[in-house]
Amino acid sequence: MNIRKSIARTSPLEHLVELGLLSPEAVSFLAATVAGGLNFLVSCAKQVGKTTLLNCLTSSIGSRELAVIVEGIVEPRFLPRAVIGLP
Repeated sequence: MNIRKSIARTSPLEHLVELGLLSPEAVSFLAATVAGGLNFLVSCAKQVGKTTLLNCLTSSIGSRELAVIVEGIVEPRFLPRAVIGLP
């Protein structure tokens, strides 16, 4: 059984540092990647936090940017801007 709690808001990347999930250097790198409009891929095993990371990253995406999420089930937690889900 898989139980997932949905949260209707995003958190900044820095929240992952506070939780001890990412280093400040990793957050700086990811923030610079998003700010620079670079493409990146998030890939890892099930249940390790991909969606949590993507939710935090969406808080850094500009309003004129497009995010493409390729996932079996795109969870409706992302901000209601240009997010496209591709199964």
